[in-house]
Amino acid sequence: MSRREKTYLIPSHRPEGDDPRDILMERDRLEAIIESSFDGIYITDGSAVTLMINKSYEAISGLRREEVLGKDMRTLETTGVISRSGTLLAIEAGTSVTLEQTFKTGRRAIITSTPTFDQDNNIVMVVTNVRDVTEMYALKGQLEESWAQSKQYRDELEAMRRRLGSRPDLIAVDAATIATIRTADKLAPLDATVLIVGERGVGKSTVAKYIHSKSARKKGKFVTVSCGAIPPETMNEELFGVARDGEVRPGLFETGSGGTIFLNEVGELPPDIQMKVCRLIHEKTITRVGSPDPVRVDARVLASTSHDLEQLTAEKKLQEEFYYCLNALPVEVPPLRRRREDIIPFVQFFASELNKKYNMKKKFSQTALLGLKSYDWPGNVRELHNVVERTIVLSGRNPIELEDLPISDEIRLEEEDLAELTEPVDLRAILRQVERSYLDRAYARFGNVRDAAKSLGLDPSTFVRRRKRDAQ
Repeated sequence: MSRREKTYLIPSHRPEGDDPRDILMERDRLEAIIESSFDGIYITDGSAVTLMINKSYEAISGLRREEVLGKDMRTLETTGVISRSGTLLAIEAGTSVTLEQTFKTGRRAIITSTPTFDQDNNIVMVVTNVRDVTEMYALKGQLEESWAQSKQYRDELEAMRRRLGSRPDLIAVDAATIATIRTADKLAPLDATVLIVGERGVGKSTVAKYIHSKSARKKGKFVTVSCGAIPPETMNEELFGVARDGEVRPGLFETGSGGTIFLNEVGELPPDIQMKVCRLIHEKTITRVGSPDPVRVDARVLASTSHDLEQLTAEKKLQEEFYYCLNALPVEVPPLRRRREDIIPFVQFFASELNKKYNMKKKFSQTALLGLKSYDWPGNVRELHNVVERTIVLSGRNPIELEDLPISDEIRLEEEDLAELTEPVDLRAILRQVERSYLDRAYARFGNVRDAAKSLGLDPSTFVRRRKRDAQ
């Protein structure tokens, strides 16, 4: 835009004697400042005729300069080019006016129109500042949504805690476990077979008991069948019962009628038994050994496995029909290493129960708890219980420290673990843990003492000595 084109934009009221070139330079500086403003700027004269807008205003409003320059704000408002004019309100009020405006671009802005006056108190110009607050409103909306979601999670967690109140052994703090419990809650009211899958020791039987306790059969029996513990030669009689010489001995399935039968490690059932169980699931009937007569068994079947049943089916160790009979409604119980937020609550629960059992008052230091939390627990909850019990019984210290744990040699505390410490700790024990972690990782990486020691800035003899010391 040339100076000639700009002369009508900002009126000049120069005192007599001022150099016109200086005035033009000042005007150029002013317009450069206005043009570079992050906020939108809209300037009119005292009659509300548009003198200037900057590029930020164009971006916010979606209006082009040629649409508004030289136009009266009344006309722009009447024709709908501008929804509401702060300029006209400021002229009418004779003072600054602030209002919120939404433009056709969808941008939301806070606009402040400020009149300027001459010596006779006449309005000669109105400058409107347009602050884009779209992102602020979006962030506000996201924050409100986040708060609402957080409240929902807190309410759900509190409701879950109330539901689990009668089952303190079912710990559900980690998001992964909460997801499992939500699935169990959905399936519990359905009188259908549920397959609970997960590694050994994760608590599949606990989830099965939880489903039973939330079902319509909760007042009936919960009968556990340990499929791998029954000898194959007696399995038929144990499960289905015997009817010989007028004498009837009910099997485990009959004793569960009216309640729930839990088939623990169902993948270990022999193929001939699998099809009989399939009949029980579909027809609610069994046949006792020694009798051709069907016997009705009104029981819900829950099953668990730590095996890959699909692979067992491919290997012909599991009947295909039996696989589909079981796998309609699966529930996964994740391993403890994938739900670490459950570990410390489990430790505290086990410690409380074991202290009562052994008449002790042992507790774990924060460092020991963080060490337990960082361990991967290949044996899952069952291994955790055994470690807690062994430590409480054998440790001579109270509180129990990290070095007292029977798995302390396998624990590697990282920096993020140490960041959780909020209580006084045994600094020497922590430093030894950190040092041992670095020594072991260096040796695992290089495979020899010389290079491993060099990577840590140690001589080989010091490296070997410290590894031996930390292993003690």
